[in-house]
Amino acid sequence: MRLKGLWGYVDKRGKLAVPARFRGAWSFSESLARVMLMDGTMGYIDRKGKLVIPARFEEAEDFAEGLARAKEDGLYGYIDPAGEWVVEPRYPSASSAFEQGYARVQGTNGKYGLIATDGREVIAPIYDKIDPFREGLARVKQNGRYGFVDAKGEPAIPATLERAQEFHFGKAAARREGAWGLIDREGNWLLEPAYDQIWHAGYDRWGTLQDGKYGLLDGSGQVLIPPRFQMLYSFEEGRAPYAMDRLWGLVDTSGRVVTPPRFGLAWSFSEGLARAATYQGVAFVDTSGEVVISPRFRDARDFSEGLAPVQAY
Repeated sequence: MRLKGLWGYVDKRGKLAVPARFRGAWSFSESLARVMLMDGTMGYIDRKGKLVIPARFEEAEDFAEGLARAKEDGLYGYIDPAGEWVVEPRYPSASSAFEQGYARVQGTNGKYGLIATDGREVIAPIYDKIDPFREGLARVKQNGRYGFVDAKGEPAIPATLERAQEFHFGKAAARREGAWGLIDREGNWLLEPAYDQIWHAGYDRWGTLQDGKYGLLDGSGQVLIPPRFQMLYSFEEGRAPYAMDRLWGLVDTSGRVVTPPRFGLAWSFSEGLARAATYQGVAFVDTSGEVVISPRFRDARDFSEGLAPVQAY
């Protein structure tokens, strides 16, 4: 909870769990939460609010896969839960977190490559852009075009695509001649380009944008929701927020409307609860759309490990 400009934490009953004494506070991840002190430095607290990693960093990110990105003297590296450098701060740019054992880093030549969690270089910095591996393939950008490389750095799909997203469930959204479709791991078109945009929306579901309206496809490309929403977010815990008539509701993965549009804004679920904005303030709702924590906050962040940062009026 934020009181008099300071942040603390509440539990799922709305009870203050960590006193409000931080300039900034973020959700817990792997039993630690990053916080900002009044001088702008960042460190990490445990669930009791004890500062277990001293606030000595210019920037800090959440822990993931046992490591967290931190910035010192203008350069990025990765620390362990004891606050020790595992990857020394030597990169001008680096991924905010490791994903499936890899992180993107920028070399001194301005190009990007991948490192492993021990700091070992896996793919040399030769690309204009590269993402960590998903399903054994990493998206790369080279000479203005997108493709994919395998774990050895060998081209799996040549960099000839106008745009491409990461692989999920053996498929990736890609663009050809201004239209989006779905490709397989060999670069063959599973769904011919026909949409203004396609993106992975969680599970084996794919969001679509056509003529300014949002819809939903299943993994075979069948239409679950025709393009009719003003906005559609990705699924978490079986629900996705959508907007219609400037209000927000919830749909499930079959495309069924669970909650009619009645919130000023809705966010994705985390630990069974999602933030929802009302005229009274930000509340937390369950997967049926019922309010379980009353709308008494000016702002809030997601629950993680049983606690959520919130800002009081």
